[in-house]
Amino acid sequence: MDRAERASRAEWSKRVSRWRASGLTAREFASRHGINVTTLRCWSSRLGRASDDPSTSSLSPLTFVEMTGAVIAREPIELALPSGVRLRVPHDFDAGALERLLDVLTRSPSR
Repeated sequence: MDRAERASRAEWSKRVSRWRASGLTAREFASRHGINVTTLRCWSSRLGRASDDPSTSSLSPLTFVEMTGAVIAREPIELALPSGVRLRVPHDFDAGALERLLDVLTRSPSR
């Protein structure tokens, strides 16, 4: 067993935190830092269970931020013109622009 695997709980807590923040897989992180991937996963699991108890957690409490003006995705409106042309219009269309477009599309060729 090497020195890295005999590290203290505090050292493993730091390693697991660095791993989680890294965006790497456990295998990639362990390989880059010369530690056993199974040991990393075990400590991650062990520390995860311990963090459920607020008295042993090293994480700061969550902070919530109110979000206003959230964009709600809406389906576009689809118009089927007598000519067979289909027109998809976003939900927040400009009515004046749509009216001008429809006027152009529905004009008879003699106009």
